Amino acid sequence: MDWENIKNTALQMIEKAENLPSLEEIRVKLLGKKGTLTELMKNLGSMLAEERKEFGAALNNVKEEITKALQEKKELLEAKMLDERLKAETADITLPPLPDMNQGRIHPVSQVMEELITIFGQMGFSLAEGPDIEDDWHCFEALNFPKSH
Repeated sequence: MDWENIKNTALQMIEKAENLPSLEEIRVKLLGKKGTLTELMKNLGSMLAEERKEFGAALNNVKEEITKALQEKKELLEAKMLDERLKAETADITLPPLPDMNQGRIHPVSQVMEELITIFGQMGFSLAEGPDIEDDWHCFEALNFPKSH
């Protein structure tokens, strides 16, 4: 078999691919279920052991090179598509945010506290604030708790 000719033909086909769908068609044509290299691999079973060894090694080398070329071309085409998409999808970061984007919300617990203060205020109660930490006198002695308590 003329492995160099098969490999060169496949590499030329890969090089000519201009987009991902055409590259996928080439991959299927070469490596798919009924692809060129797959059909050659099916012939391995009918060969003698020595022929099979030599034929299989050469076929695997060609297949690896083609797979590598396909992967490199795929990465190149994906990068090209990404560059085109980034050029087309420009965002103006100098624009102000949408009106609702810069407004916060009150925490639900704080909202309930405010509603309770309003309700009790309407009932005649008033809000009184005191120290956050009480001393011993106000917590125990003024309430007639013994010192040993």
